[in-house]
Amino acid sequence: EAYPDRKVQNLDSLIAEGNYTAASGWSGVEAVHSGSYLGVPATENKIRFNGMDFWRRDEEQFVENWVFVDMIHLFRQFGVDLLQRIPERDLSNA
Repeated sequence: EAYPDRKVQNLDSLIAEGNYTAASGWSGVEAVHSGSYLGVPATENKIRFNGMDFWRRDEEQFVENWVFVDMIHLFRQFGVDLLQRIPERDLSNA
């Protein structure tokens, strides 16, 4: 596992309306990158990653969950620039 010691920080906000709930924490999770993650070998560095969680309820049960993580910020902490990996495109004729 890449982050066995992860700790979820206090939430900055919790919002609910009808069947939907959203939560965010900036920085949401702190951990040591001690295992390979998406092809990046362990760095043993302490990292933080930010994200938001969205849930949909059906009566009293959560039935769907979407998690958005700031991957650009996370990978920068590994020394990987994801934006630099995007191929350049010729937009002159767009």
